[in-house]
Amino acid sequence: MTTLDDVVGGRVAVVRPHMIDGAARAAARAALEATGYRRLLGIDRAAAELCERPDLPALVARARTLATAATGGAGVVRACFAVRLRAGDYVLAHHDLVESGPIAGVEVMFDLSEAVVPGAVVHYRRRGQVYAELPSDPSAAAVVERGPAVTSNHTYLSKAFGAATVVRLVVRLG
Repeated sequence: MTTLDDVVGGRVAVVRPHMIDGAARAAARAALEATGYRRLLGIDRAAAELCERPDLPALVARARTLATAATGGAGVVRACFAVRLRAGDYVLAHHDLVESGPIAGVEVMFDLSEAVVPGAVVHYRRRGQVYAELPSDPSAAAVVERGPAVTSNHTYLSKAFGAATVVRLVVRLG
């Protein structure tokens, strides 16, 4: 019997370590920097930087492969963007960096950061409750099935870490 949560909530949420090596992460960060970021400011929503049109075809292809392996299908790329957080930055769950309308499909998120940043976590929430998370783990990827009841947030990046930077690539397939 299918429940309402099966329809509107995600069913797959996995974190895969060692998905991208240090040289590939550095190349991706350089490509994102060359493309450019714009600053998001809205104290009630987010304080972060967004690269809206990253040119990273190899990572997008890898995202499709990971999504297919985890869910049996990936669909087409509906959105691809990168988020960069520096000390003091965050993205709240009710903002979620989404296009208009509900998200449905699979989200693959790569941690492209240079180093681990303690406490820099992405929470995936179903009906407000955390059910999966992507900890700061350069080289890791999360594959999360998204429905309208699933949101995500990037936790506050403490100013105690000074120059620490977190870079994540988000690929949404559906």
